Amino acid sequence: MLRYVDRGYSLKADQISRALRNRYADETVPRYTNSTTVVIEGQQHRSIRAAAEVHDVSPQTVINRIKSKDAKWKGWRRAE
Repeated sequence: MLRYVDRGYSLKADQISRALRNRYADETVPRYTNSTTVVIEGQQHRSIRAAAEVHDVSPQTVINRIKSKDAKWKGWRRAE
């Protein structure tokens, strides 16, 4: 995004935030860039946080279920 500095783009954080606001709203840019795509029972979620919100559990619960060896949570995994 900022590789065209000669076009008048600014490196100020507030201007970058305002420019990305609409992208975050329509989900064309992920809000959390270090997010991990998760697959739960065949349904793909863009992040652990998003999966937690859909399934009404905490993000740590999602992580624990992904790491679990229990057959009950076999469908919870990180996407490849």
